[in-house]
Formats: sequence, structure tokens, C-alpha cells
Amino acid sequence: MRDPHAVLAGELGLIGLFDLAQLLQLNGATGVLSVSHDGRKGYLYFVGGQIVNAVDDEYHEGEGAAYQMFAWKQGAFEFRHEPGNGARTITDSTEGLMLEAARRIDEAGLREDGVSATEQLHAHGGKFEALREVFQNVAREAGTKASPLLRGEDGPPQQRLRQEGDALVYRPGHAPRIKTRGQWRTLEGAPLDSAAYDQLKARLLEGVWPPLGPGDRTAQTRSTTLEDGRRASVTILPAPNETLWLRPAGLEPDSSEKWDGPLDGLLELLAMPHGLVLVSGPDAASADRMLHAVVALLVQHRPATLLLVGNTHRWEHREEHGLLLRSSAEESLALLEVLSPEVAAFDTASGAHSLAALHAVPLVFAAVIANAPGSALGRWLARHDKRAAEASAILAGLAIGVVHAPLAQTHDTLRFRTVRLQADGCVASDEALPIGPELASDANPAELPRHPLRKSA
Repeated sequence: MRDPHAVLAGELGLIGLFDLAQLLQLNGATGVLSVSHDGRKGYLYFVGGQIVNAVDDEYHEGEGAAYQMFAWKQGAFEFRHEPGNGARTITDSTEGLMLEAARRIDEAGLREDGVSATEQLHAHGGKFEALREVFQNVAREAGTKASPLLRGEDGPPQQRLRQEGDALVYRPGHAPRIKTRGQWRTLEGAPLDSAAYDQLKARLLEGVWPPLGPGDRTAQTRSTTLEDGRRASVTILPAPNETLWLRPAGLEPDSSEKWDGPLDGLLELLAMPHGLVLVSGPDAASADRMLHAVVALLVQHRPATLLLVGNTHRWEHREEHGLLLRSSAEESLALLEVLSPEVAAFDTASGAHSLAALHAVPLVFAAVIANAPGSALGRWLARHDKRAAEASAILAGLAIGVVHAPLAQTHDTLRFRTVRLQADGCVASDEALPIGPELASDANPAELPRHPLRKSA
């Protein structure tokens, strides 16, 4: 089934992978091209039109994986815009990479039509160069007639807030700035004067919930509804540097069908009656995305009460077997005492409150920024001004797990690892956890029913 959000999709029999890569190069595209062939799947990562990484379904990456994919002649492809945050493992230019791939195809005699892949690549390259000049001329001419909101794009800028990580910033005396696909850009037009800013602020904050307190000098985040009916999260930073910061809200967490990792190990962590689970990623976006995917799985399959703490407007969760309640970081400890939930989950912005929650709730999930699973506990302790040496006393007898999501992700897959940690932060197990009791209540583990959820093939 194709991704409904893919911006380009088709069959390799209709357009070759070399032509497709040249087209994306011509367009300066940034994103992920997923390719399937004879039961296999691979990914080519583009940044500014250049291939910077390739990964196949056996976790091979770099030039070798790319050469193999360019030899695929049949199958399907999908391209989707993604921020260019992944590690660069391919240092050669895209032209050089494709020439080497074509040379290997010719050398291996993989062309059934007898046509040299290298000669065909050179011939098509000349046509794409001519097309590049036409595009550049059209772009220069269109630049004089561009939208005052953002050159080359139509519609209000709020409509471009579609994915996690997108943002739109308004400040008096400045031109608006927008972040999409991992890149910040300035919207075309004059800087906002005070009158225009106040008018925009009044429109965005009309009907926000909860209402803003008069004269409040602290940063506040509220939920608002945009003109097209979509929800957005708006954060107001107070004067003297007043700022309106808009981000998409009501995002749907990733389902387990997108996950690429030891799902049985994850289920084992979610079924723990007591403990601490750190959900880590190299940046806040990756850690929070993984946290909400974990929360979605837990609240849909475990009959527990869960208090979700942090930016409660960003993600939309469906409840099936569990009950999900939401709270700001400031209110969380009081609510934990009153509600006594079985589980509490803290996003990266509210993680400093998660240590105190261990005294009030059996199982705590906390998102933390860390480059590797082994460093997650140290980073989490640093949020609470604790040294790693103090961990043994603070976390004595507590089961500790880590769910780590690497930075290089796509929207159709979510790679992760699960590990167990000792209280001093050392990795106790770096393998998938053994299959054991799965999502259920806090009954005797030996009596817990088996859960049907398994990793997709």
C-alpha cells in the first residue's frame, strides 16, 4: 500500500532509477526515495538533490547499498519530503555515484536489452542539463511575480505546517520565518509592523484554550484552530522579545506497522509493572516522536491509566483499552498524587519533572535527548542535576530500559533499539529482550495473557 503522503510514486518499469535520481537532483529535492524490488526494499536519502546515504533492508548502507539498488529494473518507488538530518555516508557526488553504478551494471552484464548503462546515463544527463536551464529561466521570471508569503508556494503559510518539526514564527519588526523539511526560510514581504502583528496575534489567539491570563510574563502554549480547520499549537513568548511560535497539532503517532526494531523487546518494557523507561533520540523531535509512538501502543493495548505530561496539544491519541489523561509539567505532580495512575509519560520539555514522579507512579516513561542508548541515563540524570555516580542510590532496585530512535528516520519507517540498563548507566543487555509477558494489567506476570501484536513481516 502506497503512502498517501508521498509526493512522487510509480513503477520502475515506467521510469528508471537513474532517470528518477536525476529528476530529484534537478529539482534540488530533500527527502527519502524508497524502492521495492522482488520482495526487497531500499532507501536513497537526498539532501539538496544529492544522494547522501543509502540503506537496504539488510541494514547495509553507503555506496554499496546504492549500487545494488541502481541495478533494480522492476518494482515500485515512492518519494517523500523529509528533513535532511541523516548522517552522510556517501561523499561522492551523485553524478559520480551513478556513473560508478552504471559501470558496475555494464561490467556484470545485467542489461538485458544490450544497451550500455553508462552510455544511456550520459545521453540522459545531457537532456537533464538542458531541462535544468529551462527550469532556471522559468524560476527567474516567476520570481518577479512570486507570492508575498513565500516565493514559489501558494496559500497562507499556516497551511504548510504539516509534519513534526515544522514551525512558523512571527515577531514584530521582523519578516515571518518558516521551517519545513528541516530548513528555515524567510517569507517574502515587508517585516511585520506593530499594527499588523497585533492584528495577526488577535486572530491566532481568538478562542484559544485555555484562555490567556492578562499580563502574564511567562511563555505559554495554547491550542488554536487555523482558517482551514486544522489545529495548531501556538506558543507566546512575552515582551520585550515577544514571539508567536506556531507548530502543527493533532498529529497522529506512528503505528507499530511502521516500526523497524525488536518489537517483542519493546512489549516487554511496556509490560513492566514498575520501572523507568527512557525514550531517547539525538534531538527533541526524534525522542518525542518515539515517545508518542510508545504511548499510542501502550494506551491502545494495556488497560492502564496513563498521565501524559508536556505539550498536550501536539499529538492525537486514540484510546482503546487504556485511559489517557493530559497535564502540563507544572500540574503533573499534583495530579499524580490525586489520580494515582499506573503510568506517567514525560516529553523532552517536561523531563525535569520525571524523577519526582517515580515516587508517585509505578512506571515512568521519559523522553531524553541522547545520541546512543548507553548515554540516555546520564543525560536524564543531568536534567535533575544528579551525577551518574548517584544513580545507584536514586534508582536502587528499579528496572531501567531504553528505547532509542536514531536520527536518520523516514515517515514510513521508525527504526529503534531496546536495551536494559544497570543503575550505573551501563548497558546490561544490548539484544532484543526475550519474549515474555506482554501488555496487560499489573497482575501476576505468569498469569498475563499473550498479546497478538507482532512485528510486521
